[in-house]
Amino acid sequence: MTKKIIPTPARLKRVGVALRNAPLFVLSTIVSISVEAFAWGGILAENQATVEIAGLVIRLGYAEVAMSTAFSLGALVLAAAAAAQKADPRAEQRRRAGATQVLAILVLIAPIYYAGNCIALDRQLAAWEAYNGSDQHRADLRDSEDMMLDSVMRREAANRLGKAQRPERAEFDPGATAWIALILGCNMLAVRFGWRARPETPAEAKARQKAVAVAKARITRERKRREDDATNVTNFRRA
Repeated sequence: MTKKIIPTPARLKRVGVALRNAPLFVLSTIVSISVEAFAWGGILAENQATVEIAGLVIRLGYAEVAMSTAFSLGALVLAAAAAAQKADPRAEQRRRAGATQVLAILVLIAPIYYAGNCIALDRQLAAWEAYNGSDQHRADLRDSEDMMLDSVMRREAANRLGKAQRPERAEFDPGATAWIALILGCNMLAVRFGWRARPETPAEAKARQKAVAVAKARITRERKRREDDATNVTNFRRA
């Protein structure tokens, strides 16, 4: 048996084809992990709960970290799969591309929520530090206890004093959530539209052209059969 030796240029070409999307996927993964760092910070700052399993105490925040990271990377894989399906010459694969892309978007909901909460918590902690011990804080303390003021002013001062309590969990911040959604959404779209389809081989091109010709011939036969049936029915009625 003789062994077929593949020339070096052909080997390099094959490697280039196999790794054609590697730079895009590496860069998009870096973006996702960078955003996930925000999510990790928010999760670990908010979730201090633990659970004991078989004598082992596990912090639930780490489970949320793993879930958010898996979802974020899974969205990239699904976006790449949608791009590959869209570029596939087979019609049944192209029809699946839309559903795969929708699934990729849905998978991003959890990472967007967690990372947005981290930014929101940082903003709320900064507002707490700026207010606590400030002149406004001291004025609100004084006004809330001043019985000479009307009840409306005392109530407003008491409401502002709520800022003196250190926030333990983030309140939903639409701006922070929208910012994270924009970053992760653009990152996913970069994978979706930057995907380079595998070049079609001559054999695959020939098979695809043959399948298209067969499909067209079948449609033509069916149309001709319907026309013949309609003609026969018309002739029968005239007779």
